[in-house]
Amino acid sequence: MRICTPDVLIGVGGGGTRIVHRLLRRDDVLEQVLTDDGSDGLSAAIIDTETDGDWHREAAARTREGFEAVRSRVDGQPDGLSLHGPVFLPEALGGEVPARLTNKPFVRDLCEAEGLDSWWLDDRTEPLQTLDDAGIGGGTYRFRSLAKALYHAASFSGGSIAPPTTADDDVALVASLGGGTGSGTVLDLAADLEGRRTDLYAVLPHPSESTATLANAHAALSELEHAFLAGESPFDTVTLLPFPADADPAAFEANAVRAFLAHQGALRNGGGSGLSLDLSGGPTAYAPFTVATTRTVQYPISAHEETREAVAEFVDRKRDALQAEAERYDVVESSLRERFPDTAERVLTDTAARGGPIDEAAARSLRSRLVDDLVGTTLEDPVFERLGFDASIEAIRTEAAEVIEDGGRDDGADAVRDFVASAPGTLASIVEHYADHVAEAGGLAEDLFDAIAAEFRTVERRRDLLAAIEAINVEETGFDADDVALVRRSLRRLLDLDRGYPPTDISELEKRSMAAHETVNELDDVLADAESFREAVREDLRGELQSWAHDVSRSVERLTAIGERAEAVRNGIHDLVDAVERAVSEVEAATTVEAVEEIDLRLPEADAVNAGLNEIGVDPIDIASIRDAFDHVKGAKRDALESRGLLSGILGPDWTERYEAHVRQADEWFEISPHPEAFSCSFEASRLRERADAIDDLRAATVGDVVEAFADRFLGREPLAFDRELGDAHVRLPDEEALDGVLDRLDTALDTLARGRSDAGDRPLEGMFGGSPATSSRRGATRRPRSSPPTSTR
Repeated sequence: MRICTPDVLIGVGGGGTRIVHRLLRRDDVLEQVLTDDGSDGLSAAIIDTETDGDWHREAAARTREGFEAVRSRVDGQPDGLSLHGPVFLPEALGGEVPARLTNKPFVRDLCEAEGLDSWWLDDRTEPLQTLDDAGIGGGTYRFRSLAKALYHAASFSGGSIAPPTTADDDVALVASLGGGTGSGTVLDLAADLEGRRTDLYAVLPHPSESTATLANAHAALSELEHAFLAGESPFDTVTLLPFPADADPAAFEANAVRAFLAHQGALRNGGGSGLSLDLSGGPTAYAPFTVATTRTVQYPISAHEETREAVAEFVDRKRDALQAEAERYDVVESSLRERFPDTAERVLTDTAARGGPIDEAAARSLRSRLVDDLVGTTLEDPVFERLGFDASIEAIRTEAAEVIEDGGRDDGADAVRDFVASAPGTLASIVEHYADHVAEAGGLAEDLFDAIAAEFRTVERRRDLLAAIEAINVEETGFDADDVALVRRSLRRLLDLDRGYPPTDISELEKRSMAAHETVNELDDVLADAESFREAVREDLRGELQSWAHDVSRSVERLTAIGERAEAVRNGIHDLVDAVERAVSEVEAATTVEAVEEIDLRLPEADAVNAGLNEIGVDPIDIASIRDAFDHVKGAKRDALESRGLLSGILGPDWTERYEAHVRQADEWFEISPHPEAFSCSFEASRLRERADAIDDLRAATVGDVVEAFADRFLGREPLAFDRELGDAHVRLPDEEALDGVLDRLDTALDTLARGRSDAGDRPLEGMFGGSPATSSRRGATRRPRSSPPTSTR
């Protein structure tokens, strides 16, 4: 496996330095760097604050010796490995450290140059008091504030502390967050680096460490988190390396190196910032840190190889078995689709129809295969843990157990059928979901998960085929009950891989099937003749109906007009009566001749009423005669009023004759009292209402004409009829009873049309001959190809 390293590796503080040296002393890492054509080499650097003792320099010398030893053994790029440092911050600062860190002019210039808003050290407080007492050689004594100050002071005094990097470099920093140097300087150091990406590997102290150590780690993590949330973090990833309790330091450093290399490999190979290849849970919405495991699980290589060989053999056997099963299912499915298109094929084609009811014994067999064989045995095999997919297989087992618990324990027949109707697809989807994540690892693990998912899908396909077999019935196949039972039984046996191929009763089934297909072909011929006869009858009837419709078109137009205008005409007549009667009341109430003269008979709706009557075909109202008669009503009223005046005795006979003349001339529309001294008048409204009654009479007569015309054409002395022999049957169309029913429906529909209602629709002849005159449910149907005898399944 290819080892991946960054271009620049920096160890910060004592803890980070030890891990970096441990990495740089692995020959496999150094050989990969020197011989990899795609690598730009590895430049390492060490930065710390502790100057006492020689361990830093001895460690650096030993690491460089290792570089030379590897260079002498391999042919590679001679400058591919380098180690800078160790760089000690106090030495880079120079002079008396405490005095310089509290020198106000120095501090003012430092803050301005380093971009610091404030300074946090005071010679009267910690950590400078400890530094004065113990000396600078011991490092920062876990004071992270002192380390941060030393880094900025050293950078200001001696130039950049950070090793040289370019914008194309991948940079990695390793530090311990429990000490002072690492926790106090990694953020500031990273901010001063150039690079394509920068990653931090930070050692976390065990919770049993001292309060000061844990406080440093807590403060450093808080600063890293804040920078992440503020979008100001110089790190692309932060990987935490927890220090286990009572761990051997050397073993921890070796495990930390393995975690470092694993993460670098994941980054180079597109694995992102996570260390685990099982990402089934998905990343959280907020994840500034990745936590690495700093333990190494070791097991013999021989056991691993044996496991892989066993898994490979299992996968091969499973694939072969599923292939044989799929080939058998292909034969059954092809037969079902070809021979039973109206039953079995519908189940196989219509997704909603899948998972239908199946034979109880078959359903129990499927459930046993799912629950006992696949979930209870295959998924429980410890091989998954040996391959390193503990999390994925445990998640699959948990979800599968929930599916079984929801419906796989009830032993009732309906419950078993319900379970196998949904469980195979659900369980397959569960395995496929986790198989997608395992696929990132590729190879044998992917093959294993795919094989298990494929078996769940195979069970699902078997269930669908069984449901399709169960759908074969007497009604839609034309077989008798015994034949249907034989077909179902034979096809179920054909699905059973333990039986011979084909089952012994398939030959008998084929014979019956061939006979059935011959019968179907004969019936197809009859059906074709019937279709031809039906179409010929339909064309003749369509012509007769069109001729009848032409003959009665004027009557239908009149009915349409009645339906559209009758109600408005009736309302208009009612309004005319009201208008005349109001005018008559005004005349009766008038007390002077002048008042009578001012009365006017207003009939604005008269023209609309007469227009409607004309369109319907009823004689219009003589409005002029009503107005003329009304003028005589007014004249009679004037004479009645004048007869009561002072001159009545003188004029005597004159006004009496005039009054009587007005009464006679108005009597066509009005009845006036004969005695003027008791004048009264009434309007003969019945004459207007007769017009409304005439509309009803006309409607009834017109409907009768249309219906009678239909009856004369289709049920007269020579009723229209068609005869043909179809197979063993004699067919006569149209049916006389059907025509009698059409007459009733026609009468009702025409009456409704003439009344202006829409609830009966506008197609009164719909269904008269099994379809409307212009359309047919079988219109345009084509004769299906003649059925071929079934080919042998042998």
